Amino acid sequence: MDPGLPIVDAHHHLRDVRGPAYLARELADDISLSGHRVVATVAVETAYAYDHRLAVELAPTGETRFLAQVGSVPIDLRAGATRIAAAIVGHADLRLGDGARPVLEAHIEAGQRRFRGVRTPAAWHADQRFRYARAEVAEHAVLDPRFLAGFAHLAALDLSYDAWVYDEQLEDLVKLASAFQTATIIVGHCGGPVSHGTPLSQRPEAFAHWRRRIQRVSRCPNVFMKLGGLGMEVMGFGHDATADKPPSRVLAESWRPYFETCIDAFGPGRCMFESNFPPDKASCSYAAAWNAFKRITAGYSVSEREQLFAGTAARVYRITAATSPQ
Repeated sequence: MDPGLPIVDAHHHLRDVRGPAYLARELADDISLSGHRVVATVAVETAYAYDHRLAVELAPTGETRFLAQVGSVPIDLRAGATRIAAAIVGHADLRLGDGARPVLEAHIEAGQRRFRGVRTPAAWHADQRFRYARAEVAEHAVLDPRFLAGFAHLAALDLSYDAWVYDEQLEDLVKLASAFQTATIIVGHCGGPVSHGTPLSQRPEAFAHWRRRIQRVSRCPNVFMKLGGLGMEVMGFGHDATADKPPSRVLAESWRPYFETCIDAFGPGRCMFESNFPPDKASCSYAAAWNAFKRITAGYSVSEREQLFAGTAARVYRITAATSPQ
């Protein structure tokens, strides 16, 4: 669908851990086979390629260095050239306080002018099934005084913060964004409307709670929203458990209430689509995901779609890419 529409994939991972390898070649194959015009991507940390020769706090810079090497040369695909890892979001433990600054500076150096910010997961839930698998996360992680001390250095270095939170932590993000009004905060995966077995959209009261939280955090002008991530198991749609993956029409019907809620609250100029591959690959193909996004936004104006699919991500992550329609 709409093969000439330029896309900046605002969130994906490259890794050879926790499942089959998904590196630049695998992503390039997915993009090429999809027929979509993906002009650039944002590679987000996933605890891969750490340099364990360094001190523990500096080890994640190895992943940034790896991603910088991947993105050093555009890849020519069927739909045109794609700049994989045109922007890089790495990991840094902001609880180091003032000690986070040298870590951030090391990331900037390793990123070869493409390091844009950090993601320090803060997704916490009382239900053990939702607990973050990679690391221990405190209930109000982004309000920890040590975290706040480290966070102050992000804005000072013109770096952004990618927030992987569940919807229960959106209130914490409101406080964080209000305390650091010059900092750029990007919320991942539609604000984490997690549910095992039954999506929130099928439970009116739970969906209403999520929607109110989305609306509250959207009132912070320095907060942006990534539209995607609903193919993960914790989102409750169940597509990951089926042998036959759903077509884009079915995906669009399932995901529409979430995306439209976010776009209505934030506006197209503060929303950006993400594939969240390879996690979402368990539920759908790359082609079907982007076709679903295009189906959902078919009624939006040309300029609104340009923002949602490429413009917002390119502006927020400072990606210079040819994003005009062919």
